[in-house]
Amino acid sequence: MKSIYMTIMAVLVVFTVIGCTASGDISETQAEADNMRILDSGQAAAAPAAGETLAEAPKKYSVPEIVPVQVNDDKVSWQDGDVSFIGHLAPSLEDQPPGSKEIHEMSITSGGREFKLELNPQPSSVSSVALSADHRYLALHYQFKEGYKLVIMDLKKGEYYPVNDYFSRNGRGAVNLIHAYNWSPEGHELALSYGEQNRSSVAVYDTDSRMLLDIATPRVYKNTVAILWGEDGKGFDFVNGDESGNYVLYQYTRKGNLLQEAGPVSSSDLERFAEISPAYAK
Repeated sequence: MKSIYMTIMAVLVVFTVIGCTASGDISETQAEADNMRILDSGQAAAAPAAGETLAEAPKKYSVPEIVPVQVNDDKVSWQDGDVSFIGHLAPSLEDQPPGSKEIHEMSITSGGREFKLELNPQPSSVSSVALSADHRYLALHYQFKEGYKLVIMDLKKGEYYPVNDYFSRNGRGAVNLIHAYNWSPEGHELALSYGEQNRSSVAVYDTDSRMLLDIATPRVYKNTVAILWGEDGKGFDFVNGDESGNYVLYQYTRKGNLLQEAGPVSSSDLERFAEISPAYAK
């Protein structure tokens, strides 16, 4: 295998501060320049050495246990410890296409407290549910008519909001898809990719401060199929795909906000990443 050429570039840092309410209404303020901060981290992850495939590279990923969403008859459910989600499938009010269903009467229970979840538009399916490492926040990834949304719930306050709407209302354009997401191995920072059918942008979202850090790649990609944090939480890798079906591995370092292009991803390596990745929209 040829040596992998790595480019190191400064990452464009853009922060946005957004507010939320349990009803889903959104208020937002632009972060003041003197309030912007850099998320500190450690050294960049090493790229594979010459002659070494990505699958053989000595990179240790944080791979959380993924609890699958269950669908039994007209009931959609998920549970991890004392945190659970439940919803009920019913015929779509629009009935497009004929026979289609939507999830209604949704609720999340945590520590004996129940929170009603009202989403608009209604989900047609829930692809994944995941707790942050500290169990403070819950991420719910669901499909609707135009794409995939990601709802974040603060389990302490019972507040929730779709991050797609936050980003759209704060200068990120149309955000019909959350392509992939993954909680950090400690705390509750979220690495995710967002955009449309043919556009994917990778970012880090701080759920406490509601600050968004966009990570600029050298070119526009169609989708992001996997995001994987390093075991030490000092950065993460992500795999981007283009219109031609080519995939590239990037390695992001939190300290200094640097990005390395580690090289192309083969079909076998892509399967490996899929096997150890949390659920994502395909």
